[in-house]
Amino acid sequence: MGPLISVVTPVYNPKQRDLEECIASVLAQTYSNWELLLVDDKSPDANARKVMERAAAIDDRIRVAYRAENGGIVAASNDGLAMATGEFVALLDNDDVLEPDALAEVVAKFESDPLIDYVYTDETLMTADGKIIERFFKPDWSPERFRSQMYVCHLSVIRRSLMEEVGGFRKGYDGSQDYDLILRVTEKARRVGHVRKLLYHWRMATGSVSNDAFAKPYAYDAAVLALQDHCERVGIRGEVQRLEKYPGNYHVVRELRGAPTVSVLMPHVGAVGNVYGLVREHFAESVESLRSASTYAHIEYVESPIDTRSRAVVLNELARKATGEYLFFASEALEVETPEWCEELLRLAQEPDVGVVTAMAYSSAECLMHEGFILRGSYLQRSHANIAKYNRGQRAILETMHEISAVDATCAMVSRELFNEVGGLDESLAAPWDMVDFSLRLREKGLHNVVNPRAVFYEYSVPGGIAERLRLRVPRAFREKWAAVFQDDPYRAHGPLKQHPDTERPFWRAQRLRDYAK
Repeated sequence: MGPLISVVTPVYNPKQRDLEECIASVLAQTYSNWELLLVDDKSPDANARKVMERAAAIDDRIRVAYRAENGGIVAASNDGLAMATGEFVALLDNDDVLEPDALAEVVAKFESDPLIDYVYTDETLMTADGKIIERFFKPDWSPERFRSQMYVCHLSVIRRSLMEEVGGFRKGYDGSQDYDLILRVTEKARRVGHVRKLLYHWRMATGSVSNDAFAKPYAYDAAVLALQDHCERVGIRGEVQRLEKYPGNYHVVRELRGAPTVSVLMPHVGAVGNVYGLVREHFAESVESLRSASTYAHIEYVESPIDTRSRAVVLNELARKATGEYLFFASEALEVETPEWCEELLRLAQEPDVGVVTAMAYSSAECLMHEGFILRGSYLQRSHANIAKYNRGQRAILETMHEISAVDATCAMVSRELFNEVGGLDESLAAPWDMVDFSLRLREKGLHNVVNPRAVFYEYSVPGGIAERLRLRVPRAFREKWAAVFQDDPYRAHGPLKQHPDTERPFWRAQRLRDYAK
């Protein structure tokens, strides 16, 4: 039969239609071993209670409770948890709906690995009348991105024993109670699973942040508090800041430890370009920009004569000459946009679980040139390539710290200790494969490669054609060496292929309780 799933739904004054559709979406599940726990938080509208009573009469797997006084979503949710008897707990809001196979897919993920303690799925945004307007395909577990935004959100399903261990929902975090909960859950979870299917539909109801990002301003203060608590628990020393222009997004400003020297490694090939109608001798002007526009005082510029050997050979040689504790790989055609770039990269590069950190680089046309690579089957694709600078991506990803599988040597930093530990760059590989290989070797060690959008440069060396700017075909030998990650890049949004049945989602169809009446 499979494990029992306890679906916990706190109820407060929803529209009758929305609550009925929510309950009906659970009744429609193809997986049958569930219990639905509805807790009314003393809704002023009596219709909520009537709907709950009708639902309980339809199916004995539905159990209801009515609070004597309004206690808020944390109190109502904890009452639901206290009623739960299942091995796993799923969290469902009272106006949202599940795909018919949502619970079946989640159970399959848990059963695929007994060490998984928490599972999340992809989701959609839908209008009040049920029209899908956004599909959100998420990356696999990305702890740095999670510290920047509550991207996992819906559907979340947690092993009940772990839920009890962390103490359920905490009072004082209303509005971000789920963020606070999942932060504590993932700190202790043995493994986190991700179902790459759109299994949850988040309704843009009146008063919901899905409809109005400013509907619950108190929620963002609660999130800052939750993140600050998280940082203290896991040993991250720093301050959590809200991104005011992008509600629901945050930045953890790490404390800079000491004043380590950063060695700039910039290959010099004598390139000259035309920028804004002016001739630019790239190497000399890039060094001058770094020297004059950087606020960090401990930067070493490793002398680099003109050298046309392969980039990997040159960078390895420069690394051997360097005396700094950290190495900064720089394109010959850089210009500083954010003077604090070095401090920003250092704060992450000093973290024990981080491999290489990259800044973002834009072209003279104000389009993104580099923030890392997406590994896609036979191709190496530049992430968000050519996107306009004002466009911050879906869910403001280009404003948030986030993991990426591989980076280039355009504007990236790594500790010299790690660089030596993995053997530097493979000199048999041409660019950019030398840095992709290096990034993946760091990932093999269990480290995260991270994009920091607070460090920004302009980069004026333009690849030959549009195809090269967007993606490159992977050499067969290289693809075979890294076959697993090219077939399954965990940080790539895995939307369904055109011929895949999932392109027909949503399979959910609006139903009411009368459709299930006995």
